[in-house]
Amino acid sequence: MGIRKACIDDCKQISLLLNQLDYPNTEPFLKEKVQILLMDPNEELLVFEEEKNVIAFISVHFIPQLAVKGDFARISYFAVDKNIRSKGIGRKM
Repeated sequence: MGIRKACIDDCKQISLLLNQLDYPNTEPFLKEKVQILLMDPNEELLVFEEEKNVIAFISVHFIPQLAVKGDFARISYFAVDKNIRSKGIGRKM
């Protein structure tokens, strides 16, 4: 399928990817956090889905700026499944 917006149903697989980044035990509170991010107009939470499995995700925050014409974006979290790294998924994200 490729890149798409994340949804609540992706929480389990996102939690597994966060565990690979040394953020264990996120599953109990992740749904609440994802829901907040999905409702925030300054947030983009995207996943890369392959064969109905989320194999990567990225969380990007857009930060409005007062002193410059454009805005900034900050990547908060970004992960590609450790079993399929170096295959161009990160570049696509």
